[in-house]
Amino acid sequence: MTTIMISRFTHRIFRLIFARARRLAVAVAAAGGLVLAIAGPAAASAPVNPIAVNTANWSASAGYGSTAPGWVEDNAGVIHLQGAVAQWYNGGSTPNLVGTLTIVARPHRTVYTIVHTLAGTYADLAIQPNGQIWALTPRPPAVTDLHFLSLEGITYQQ
Repeated sequence: MTTIMISRFTHRIFRLIFARARRLAVAVAAAGGLVLAIAGPAAASAPVNPIAVNTANWSASAGYGSTAPGWVEDNAGVIHLQGAVAQWYNGGSTPNLVGTLTIVARPHRTVYTIVHTLAGTYADLAIQPNGQIWALTPRPPAVTDLHFLSLEGITYQQ
């Protein structure tokens, strides 16, 4: 069995395609061919654990039918983030600190991903080993609108 390293560009494309469907694309090389396996969301019976939101700048009530930000761990140990947040104040010392994950949900390395924001725009997101979740705003001329930031579809193996 051969292991394939997925490029950052390919990874970002997969994240864009599957973010709205809450699925993760995983490429696996097997028997000389490329197999695409789709991992669905965590079991519906799993309890949702809340994410501690930076309330100085962000709200857990993002609106648009979204749920409060949270996470679940599936049977394979994969963490699935869900819900959305809204940036209501862009000032202070840490305006882009979205929130912090509990110790058991923190990744062992920094996880970078692309997330959906308001009006069809996107932003980068970094989840650090200390559990901090940071919104990374794009450089001009890209539009930045963090009035809605979706965490749906973000999954990672610890």
